[in-house]
Amino acid sequence: AQEEGPKVNTTQGVIVGQRVVDGDYLAFYGIHYAGSTAGENRFKAPTPPPVYPGEYHAVDNTVICAQPSSRGLIGTEDCLVLNIHTKNVTTPKPVLVWIEGEEYESTSRTLYPFKNLVQQDLLIVTINYRLSIFGFLCLGVADAPGNAGLKDIIQGLKWIKENIAGFGGDPNNVVLLGHGSGAAMVDLITLSPMSQNLTHKAIVLSGSALAPWAYET
Repeated sequence: AQEEGPKVNTTQGVIVGQRVVDGDYLAFYGIHYAGSTAGENRFKAPTPPPVYPGEYHAVDNTVICAQPSSRGLIGTEDCLVLNIHTKNVTTPKPVLVWIEGEEYESTSRTLYPFKNLVQQDLLIVTINYRLSIFGFLCLGVADAPGNAGLKDIIQGLKWIKENIAGFGGDPNNVVLLGHGSGAAMVDLITLSPMSQNLTHKAIVLSGSALAPWAYET
């Protein structure tokens, strides 16, 4: 990456990205779209994102949400960030939001190589959301009302609506794409009134809101 990265003004302040050499596109990693989910906020709906006191260098692509693995629990609770991949920050482009997921429990630490899609003049966003018990525990009480993971994605879509134009995205052309449990979540989000005016198209692969595994826990 080059030393001087692209700068974008957002509702949180100035965000600085980097140019990715492999693929010749711009990347912004680890942008906080919501507040901390640690402590008393653990199972609650996401809170508004922090305001950055100075320029925020969006270069950390290692953040994943807490999840089970063969090595035990990995990731971090304070994980509500998103990543943006774009050819440039000028021309308005369709926004493709990739919702990854395996059985509502895990996502990959490795980012997909989005360079081919970016070169087709698409802006790609990936959204971290709470997983497993952190994202889908429902006790029917104020401290754990349920569906935190889905609410995280809705919060991410709100952030996109407010800020994506500065990154070269069209806020009026947002497409959700999901596979497996990610596809079921995309289906559920499009059915929810909470997503009104936040998304415009959906691509659902190998999953749906009607699949028994999508709602049986």
